[in-house]
Amino acid sequence: MDFCVAATVKGAMARGLGVTVVEDAHSTLDSGGETAGEIIARHNAEFAGGVTLVTTEELVGG
Repeated sequence: MDFCVAATVKGAMARGLGVTVVEDAHSTLDSGGETAGEIIARHNAEFAGGVTLVTTEELVGG
């Protein structure tokens, strides 16, 4: 599951597109010795250099 989000974000970044990722709204399953939370945190850290990371609350103004 996490590969779809990662591939899409990285592909858009490579093309110079502006990308916003809702950091608490993409998901995955535990895999390969990492918990889902660890995988999500790792991807968010990888995205941090080239995308805008927001929380759901920030996005919806709640």
